[in-house]
Amino acid sequence: MTEKHDRNDTIPFGMLWDIVNEARDFISVASGDGRVLFLNEAGRKMVGIDVEADLSGIPIRQVYPDRIWELLQNEALPAARKHGSWGGETVILRKDGTEIPVSQIIRAHTKEGGITEYYSTIIRDISKKKNIERALQSSEKKFFSAFHSSPTMKLMIRLDDERIIDINASYLSTIGFSRDDVVGKTIGESMAWGSADERAALVEMIRAGSVIDNYEFSFSALGAQRRTALFSAETVEVDDENVLLLEAIDITDRKNAEDALKRSENKFIKVYQSSPEAITINRLSDGIYIEVNESALELARYKREEVIGRTPVDLQVFARYREYLRMLTMLRRDRLVKKLEFDFRTKYGDIRNGIVSAEIMDFGGEPCVITSIVDITDRKRAERALDRQRERLAVTLRSIGDGVITTNMYGEVALVNKVAEELTGWTQEEAYGKPLQEVFSIVNERTRVPCENPVDMVLESGGTVGLANHTALIARDGTERIIADSGAPIRDKEGTIIGVVLVFRDITDKQRMEAEIQKMQQIESLGVLAGGIAHDFNNILTAILGNINLGRLYARPGEKLHEILVDAEKSVLRARDLSRQLLTLSKGGKPLKRSGSIENLLRDTAIFALRGSNIIPEFDVEEALWQSEFDEAQMGQVFNNLVLNARQAMHKGGVIKISASNMEGGSVMVPPVSDGRFVRITVADSGEGIPEGHLPHIYDPYFTTKKNGTGLGLTTTFSIIRNHDGYIHAESTPGVGTVFSVYMPAVTVNQQNTDRRDAGSITGRGRILFMDDEELVRTIASKLLRHLGYDVTCVPNGEEAIREFARALEDDREFNAVILDLTVPGGMGGTETIGKIRDMAPGVRAIVSSGYSNDPVMAEYKNYGFDEVAVKPYKIEELSEVLYRVLKG
Repeated sequence: MTEKHDRNDTIPFGMLWDIVNEARDFISVASGDGRVLFLNEAGRKMVGIDVEADLSGIPIRQVYPDRIWELLQNEALPAARKHGSWGGETVILRKDGTEIPVSQIIRAHTKEGGITEYYSTIIRDISKKKNIERALQSSEKKFFSAFHSSPTMKLMIRLDDERIIDINASYLSTIGFSRDDVVGKTIGESMAWGSADERAALVEMIRAGSVIDNYEFSFSALGAQRRTALFSAETVEVDDENVLLLEAIDITDRKNAEDALKRSENKFIKVYQSSPEAITINRLSDGIYIEVNESALELARYKREEVIGRTPVDLQVFARYREYLRMLTMLRRDRLVKKLEFDFRTKYGDIRNGIVSAEIMDFGGEPCVITSIVDITDRKRAERALDRQRERLAVTLRSIGDGVITTNMYGEVALVNKVAEELTGWTQEEAYGKPLQEVFSIVNERTRVPCENPVDMVLESGGTVGLANHTALIARDGTERIIADSGAPIRDKEGTIIGVVLVFRDITDKQRMEAEIQKMQQIESLGVLAGGIAHDFNNILTAILGNINLGRLYARPGEKLHEILVDAEKSVLRARDLSRQLLTLSKGGKPLKRSGSIENLLRDTAIFALRGSNIIPEFDVEEALWQSEFDEAQMGQVFNNLVLNARQAMHKGGVIKISASNMEGGSVMVPPVSDGRFVRITVADSGEGIPEGHLPHIYDPYFTTKKNGTGLGLTTTFSIIRNHDGYIHAESTPGVGTVFSVYMPAVTVNQQNTDRRDAGSITGRGRILFMDDEELVRTIASKLLRHLGYDVTCVPNGEEAIREFARALEDDREFNAVILDLTVPGGMGGTETIGKIRDMAPGVRAIVSSGYSNDPVMAEYKNYGFDEVAVKPYKIEELSEVLYRVLKG
């Protein structure tokens, strides 16, 4: 070792150890062959080694990258051995491989003989310093980059000797000199400056440290061209030297523009100042303004000096840059722009609306654009207000329930509201501008002759006009609708007609409803007539049928007379069925139910409905078919309607399958039939079927697809079945056929079949009071009742019946039963009569009789004080059965 110190001479070893170990710098001791002998805590932390780790014998080179270790071996360590120490900036490695920039001092400690015994190293982390240096270098680089790439003329003058040390490309391109012509010379030596006086004045300002801001100065370009610039300067430090950074804006073009303006003032000053339009002149080459008039300045709110020498882009005149490009494109193509609408921006950012016209012309020896601008902001606001008003009007018109079309004076469509779009098939966009006749095509529904144009009618009359009756509107798709229409003139403030408005509505459904109401009134009138005829007819039939019955009873079976009377009786019964159908047509009403099998009625009705056609019925009836309670006349009408529908659907003929079977209601899902026993009747055809869209509406009143149909057949059928507490359901497949299913409640087990078509009459005994206003009926009823064994008293009206009943009570000769006619013209009928009779004898047995089989009293006789009902005309067997039930019950 070259230097020896006794540790005990001055500083205790322990204290020295603490100082080294607690130092903030990296301190290490390595053997002469590069093995670690010691590394303090700061060093361990710097390279990321655990402070407790044993580093004995670890090569010191592990803390250096390979390139740095080579530097140390080749340069640093030899220098330290030779001179005792070496210092420099290197890099060490952290355990994770991160490099840390450091400053390093290495001392070589040798022993006798010059052999290095160990090396001591002190390392300091200089990362922050390096970052600062890099930032500074970056800043300087950016400064020089900005300096040289700036479009503004820039140069630097060293203050010490007033020499130009740098100049940018913009400056050089402006003056036309090379870099060597300028750099290294003083301002006075450079040829790129103004006169000697100007150069002297600039040098004096620089030396005096005066503020140089927008100082107008002339300079020379190559070829002795004089140019003018505005100079500004500030002092900056560059490479540790004070430098004056000079910045200049070439205003030569602006100055030239000002000169050109002065030369042209005499020509244009009167036009500019007197014109209410904003007029500007720009050079075509670069867009710089060389002239603006007072109107333009007032419009844009600029001062003249703020505009001249600048461009529309600089001032952001055009609110949308693409509109400026569009104008330039049109100018270059056509050299002319006329009345182009655009939005422009004022000095204070206001956006206004204008119309610009522009033309290219020579001015001052070069192409320029002369532009005139008219401010239409107020007009556009008024137009927008008018548009909003029109929009509100359009919304109103589109919201009302009638169709509205407006036209101009020439009959061209201007507006079509939503309802009119739906009725005509034309949208607003499609109809706009088209002749009214094309959009609003109307003809007379009956004659098919086109109707007169409503616009012509309004213009001719000058007032409101209406369309004639039976006017049909033919929509774009050919759909026809009956409409009601009126047209009226549209007038301006002065009362001048400027157009026509048409208001119309679809009255197709209304007319159809009125027609159906009229039809129903006709049907109702026919029904009243039919009911009256049926009533009188039934009275006559009662007398005829009763006499035939008696004659048949007195004739012997097998005799010719008996056969004749049986045939006559069948004819009368057929007439009775016809009469009951007339009654059903007249009012419908509640059914007069009788329990029995529905099979015979189903067969007879189907065979009768198909008579004379090319269709045959095929029956499938369950053998032990349950009985039902039904009105024979009404259910006959149901079966007749269903079979006739099937017949009309099968144009080519064929077979209609008709079935009747027993069914438990709970097993039927469609329709949802209630629990209980039902008789199911089906009528299936192989016709054209019902379209799926029509199926939900087949029971609606007046719904029909038949040309001459009334739309009431299935409605009546549905009503009758519901009045019988039954159900009806239709299934159909177009092209395959339709199946109608009817579900009728079956009678309970303890109900007896009262269908006695082939049963004989039942005789009896007792006194009967018979009241009917028809003498023929009283006569035959008296004969029939006496034949059955009864003692009968006949009266013509209710008053007589009450007196006779009261007299019998006084004489203790009470009547066992009374049979009262329901309706007595001009007198007391059966309902009122039975009420008064029951006041005298509450327990009397009473039968109501009428030719109106569908009267509510006949269906609900018990609610009106009667025990049974006898429908005229009746056979002797039917009358005897009713009396038997009454007197027995």
